[in-house]
Amino acid sequence: MNKTTVPSGLSGRPLVTFALFSYNQEKYIREAVKGALAQTYSPLEIILSDDGSTDRTYEIMREMAATYDGPHKIVLNRNPNNLNIGDHVNTVGQVASGALIVLAAGDDFSLPSRTVRLVDHWLALGRPTAVLHSDFDAIDVASNSINLHGEAVFRGTFDIQAMARHGLGVLGATSAVTIDVFRKFPPIDSSVRHEDRVLPFRAVLLGGIVSLVDEKLVRYRIEGGISRTRVVSGRDYLQRHMPDLSARTLPDAIQRLADLMFISPNDVTLRLECSATVADQKAWIELTQARGLGIEMRTLKWLRQGARVGKLFKLYLKIRFIILFDIYFQKNKYTN
Repeated sequence: MNKTTVPSGLSGRPLVTFALFSYNQEKYIREAVKGALAQTYSPLEIILSDDGSTDRTYEIMREMAATYDGPHKIVLNRNPNNLNIGDHVNTVGQVASGALIVLAAGDDFSLPSRTVRLVDHWLALGRPTAVLHSDFDAIDVASNSINLHGEAVFRGTFDIQAMARHGLGVLGATSAVTIDVFRKFPPIDSSVRHEDRVLPFRAVLLGGIVSLVDEKLVRYRIEGGISRTRVVSGRDYLQRHMPDLSARTLPDAIQRLADLMFISPNDVTLRLECSATVADQKAWIELTQARGLGIEMRTLKWLRQGARVGKLFKLYLKIRFIILFDIYFQKNKYTN
């Protein structure tokens, strides 16, 4: 297991970075910054980073930083243009000085003990290369606790084959990442939307671990999102939901393949898994946009190009069933 080189403060404790990412979140940013400034761990560097917001998000962060008189070092960053998630993460990864980077979102609230609990867990493990994550309390736009209807933190094993095949990751807003997971790879592609599926894969590629602190350390705000968008019809599923979801996850799959080829280009088994996942995502996008015999033609195309037979066949049957159901529904709608 790889161990991370650890910058330390005068106390002998490792220097840690708490990185708060924001973009157009003026409704919630004040609470998020309060959570960052209230962290009880020391020595701590706090990066307040804004991704080119067009509202008052950055101004609020700057005002709060200016009046802060606590023990933590504050670093303000404002991207002149909106870089999107991939490049914003790259930027903060280059600015950070800590051995461990605690990631936080501008619409969530981190409990004051969050950094301490993550660092203590990491030290107890022996300071390995790692992505750490915790449980969370889901809240709505009014900061009331809500039920996510079965969604929960993953408590299983982060097997690298499963990560390559299914895109298994963590909830990024609850995570912390050792600095080598950033520094030992080229920058994340700007198209990546789910850094929380890329960074854990990188950690395991380096011989590290993904480990859970089984405590609710973050109040995680739910305000919609593509993964929770309500699908109202089969046609809606085919024309909007499934293509959008696949288009979001395809860059993650491509990034995992690129990271594998950078670190372990001779791992044939893992390369086949990553390549098949890329083919799966591309096939899903094309099949949901096809009509008529084009569905069969594209199914055969992606079978030849490495998509997994089982997944592709299930998707083909689902698409054909939805189309037939919609035809039947429309026919009966006008004859009854």
